[in-house]
Order: sequence, then structure tokens, then C-alpha cells
Amino acid sequence: MKHPYVGLCYNHCSMSHLQNRLKQIQLRPLILLITISLLLTGCALFPKQFKEVIADYKPSHEYYMPELIVQTVSQPTYVKEKVVYRVDSEMELAVLAMILFEEGTVQIFIEDRDFSIDRTYAYLESLMIHAFRFSMGTKTYTQNDKTVKTLDYVKIELYDDRMDQVDKAIDTFIKLKVDRTETPERVLRDIHDGLIVTTQYDTAILELDLTNIVDHTPFEAYGLFIQHKAVCSGYSKAFVGVAREMNIPVLTVSSTKMNHAWNLVYVNDAWLYIDVTFDDPVPDKANHVVDTYFLLTHDKITRASFTIKAHEFDLASDTTLTAAQYLEFAQYVFN
Repeated sequence: MKHPYVGLCYNHCSMSHLQNRLKQIQLRPLILLITISLLLTGCALFPKQFKEVIADYKPSHEYYMPELIVQTVSQPTYVKEKVVYRVDSEMELAVLAMILFEEGTVQIFIEDRDFSIDRTYAYLESLMIHAFRFSMGTKTYTQNDKTVKTLDYVKIELYDDRMDQVDKAIDTFIKLKVDRTETPERVLRDIHDGLIVTTQYDTAILELDLTNIVDHTPFEAYGLFIQHKAVCSGYSKAFVGVAREMNIPVLTVSSTKMNHAWNLVYVNDAWLYIDVTFDDPVPDKANHVVDTYFLLTHDKITRASFTIKAHEFDLASDTTLTAAQYLEFAQYVFN
């Protein structure tokens, strides 16, 4: 005999199944509408994959590498840095840092690269006229305790606030000592002679502990222009400051072998050397100028003679540049 509730259960289950099917059919258009809406508003159930975009950036600078074009790289939304650069060498990084520093940007972010901070500093120091601190670091982004993005950065900080004083002193020096209408070679001679007659070599350096120097201004252009006392690095950086304003390509060349610095300039279609320090008599003689070390070729400045002390360049290392590397960098920056 059939159980009295079997038919009722069957009918009830059939009705429930039918009602559920009707609900599913009614919900399908709503689910489809919500899905389309999410896709159109960018809030899809499956997030978009980030696509890197490379763009060209051309600095507005006419002195350093006027044709320089640097690549910028777009970043995911969680990266706070607005601009991230892609650079390929320490030379390119040094030039970019210098250009952006002069535009007022002291810290720049770059894609993670294996660059030498010491080598980059050596290149940068050949361009700078102010005392500065150079640092390099890494910024890391993490999600769920996992590193998802790493950026490198470099930062230039001045040791003091004397930059405006030096810049004004350079303008005054040019007005008093340099004839802008002359040929580049004659302008270089004006700079050379003007620095010598207005400056005394600081012989106090002979009594200093060179391993523990703090704020000794004659090492900088400030000492020459403001205090009228300088040592080799002060002469060479001051020379860079004036020659740059006259749009003449110039670098400071440093040698740890000699504990000395001088300048590399481009004139008459050639790279030549000037050593203002060695042309300034010691003890000082008022208005007395010699030109023994003015516009020398590499062969002449590195070969000892009766009148010339041979200049020794460093060997290649992470912290020092050779004569060939200085020349390569000069040609990279200015030619």
C-alpha cells in the first residue's frame, strides 16, 4: 500500500524545484547586467593586468647634452613616485642628476639597476662647483609581506647654503674680468688670468690633516670667489663655474695620485688642459700671471720638462677615473 505522504512529498518537491528554476531564470538578466556594469566601470571581478608604458623625456637644458633624451617608465598605482627614469649607465645617471639638480630636483627615482655610487659620484663631481653630498638608496614596496616592486634613487644635497653667493660672485667676475665678445680661447685666457690675480693659494693646507677636513672653504669655489683664497679644487671648480656661464665645455679632473685637480676644456676643436693652480705664483705676486699650464695637450701635461711638472692620472677603479675615462665622459656630455 502506498504511504499516505509519498504523493504529497513528491508534489511538494516538484513545486519547490519549479519555483527555484523560476527564480534562477529571473536572476540571470540581473547578474548579466551587474557583470556588464562592473566591466564598463573598470571594476571587473578579474583586475586588469598592469601594462608598462615607456615615454621619452627631453630635459630643457642647452649646456649639458642638448640632444639628451631619457626614458621614463610608468608604474603601478601603488607606487607613489610620479616619475621614474630608465638610465643605462653611470655617465647618463650623473648627467641626468646634474640637469635635474639645476632645475631644483634633488632626488630622482630610477629603475632598479646595478650602478656604482662611487663611479657616479666621480662623474658628477667633475661637473659640480658646489660642495655636495651624494647618496644612493632603495625604496621597496611590499604586499602581503612579499616584495612586489623595488626602485633605486639618488639624492644630491649641498653641504651649505652658499650657492647663491657663489652664483652672484661668478656674475660679478664675468662683468669685471671677461670680455664676452672675444673668441673662446681668449675668454679662457681672461678666466685663467682673472682667477689668478684675484686669488692667493692657501698655503695653510700644508698644515692640515687632509683625512679630517671639515668645511675648509678654500677647497670650494666659495673660498676663491668670496674669501679670495683657494687650493687646487677651489681653482678648478671656480673655473668650471665661469666657463660654464660662457657656454664653454669644461670638466674638473681630479687625481688622488697627486692630491691635485685641474681642468679639461674644449676649444679650437680639441680637448686641452688648464691648470690655474700651478700658474698662480707662490708666494703670491700681485698681478703676476704665468701661462705655463694653459691649454696643454695630454702629451704635454703628462710629460715632465724643465718648465712642466708631469701630471699623473689615476688608474681605473670604482672611485677614480683615468684620463681616457674623463675624456670619454667629456665627449659624452658635450659632443
